[in-house]
Amino acid sequence: MKFRNIFCFLMLCLFITSSWAMLSVGEAMERIRQIEGIPDLKLAYIGLDVELGEDFEMSAPIEVSSWVGEDSILPWPCYVFKTDYSDNSIQRYYLLEPFTGQIILWYNPLNLTSPEQGELSDMLPKEQLIQSAINFIKKWHPDFDSSQYVISGGEAQEPFPGAGPKYMNWRVVRFHLKPSVIEQNFRLWNMLSSIHITLDSCTGEVVEYWGWHFLPVSISTTPLISSEEARQIALSILYNSSLFPYVDSAWGVVYGATLGVGDVYVPPDHQRLEWHVGIYAYSNNPAYQEEAGSPEQPLCVDISVNALTGEITRISPGGVLSEGEKFEPDKEKLEEFKKASKVATKWKIIMDSQGSYKRLIYPLVSRRGKALITKEQAWLFAVLVREKDEGVVLEYRGKALKLNSKDVSRRNGKTYVPLDEVLKLAGYSARYVPKEKTIYIEKKNEKKREHKVQ
Repeated sequence: MKFRNIFCFLMLCLFITSSWAMLSVGEAMERIRQIEGIPDLKLAYIGLDVELGEDFEMSAPIEVSSWVGEDSILPWPCYVFKTDYSDNSIQRYYLLEPFTGQIILWYNPLNLTSPEQGELSDMLPKEQLIQSAINFIKKWHPDFDSSQYVISGGEAQEPFPGAGPKYMNWRVVRFHLKPSVIEQNFRLWNMLSSIHITLDSCTGEVVEYWGWHFLPVSISTTPLISSEEARQIALSILYNSSLFPYVDSAWGVVYGATLGVGDVYVPPDHQRLEWHVGIYAYSNNPAYQEEAGSPEQPLCVDISVNALTGEITRISPGGVLSEGEKFEPDKEKLEEFKKASKVATKWKIIMDSQGSYKRLIYPLVSRRGKALITKEQAWLFAVLVREKDEGVVLEYRGKALKLNSKDVSRRNGKTYVPLDEVLKLAGYSARYVPKEKTIYIEKKNEKKREHKVQ
């Protein structure tokens, strides 16, 4: 799903290493030719995924344009290429991330050749589609071992219920690493290797590849926060909310844990080990209606808690109860909630204009009253920071700005540059509200959307 806008990507005080290498556009092209095994493959550089807008969307297949733009779902700004053949004898699109050199999106529309309508019996068996997907992955990743994965998809399916004996001319096969078992038999899903393959249903040819293969694990996979501690931290969301006075009881359910990239994955090692908790609240108080709906309807919220630090990393609406399902609290849950005290939390959240949760933002680093970000974080605004002599050069879309040594701060091996200079170069405006200790950032000359950076 789509999960970001480039200007809401400011995440500060990240624990990342200061030295990272990024492929240039030319090096990325050579990487694609190497992976494809076509030394003379003609390629055209389109731009960064986060910068592409309506012009690209109008000229690109919808399958590709839906992955890019200000709502790009990719973990950080990535290079976008397409093949450059006037006769379209080869027509492919590539999204390559510049830090590990992996192609994370490959699309070949010429491989979708089957008619849109036909009999379900025309589709290849699920097992054959899965094997075709495995064979494709092994071309790029010879060490790929399908036995390590939970494999799903590939089944015959009608375009929509009741459509009759018609098939979908494409199917998706998904590969997720098998989970390991951690504390109290909870499952841990490793999302650092996850691949989706779209194939022609009748020929088995691969149309699209999306995902990454074994990003190196850079954090501990042993929780420092227990599942029970995570449950209590998640409950603190409700204890500190405006709903608290109206709620009769609430409880949390731990569903498991994941290892994966954060919402903003700044290379090389910003990863998260997270507990996932469902929070449920119950109330018969009419005042509850104003924020949560019917007094009888339980409030359901999904909370992600960092299993190493205890920080809350995501808050999102939970599921809806099925018709007739009861969710009244028992005596034990009621007593537990009555004894609950407000928990001092360290997290902060930002809200959009509708009040829905957007992103966790860490406190700003400052120097002489100026907000600073690391050179890796500047890349989240598509600004490249290059070291030069005692200072640095900021580069954005062919524009360059040289900063003197006095404008640059170096701490604990990290290089920090002024936030305002990065925003100015990349075309953002910023407004600081001292009372709120908040910076409002928005892209210039675009539809106005404000996001808080705390």
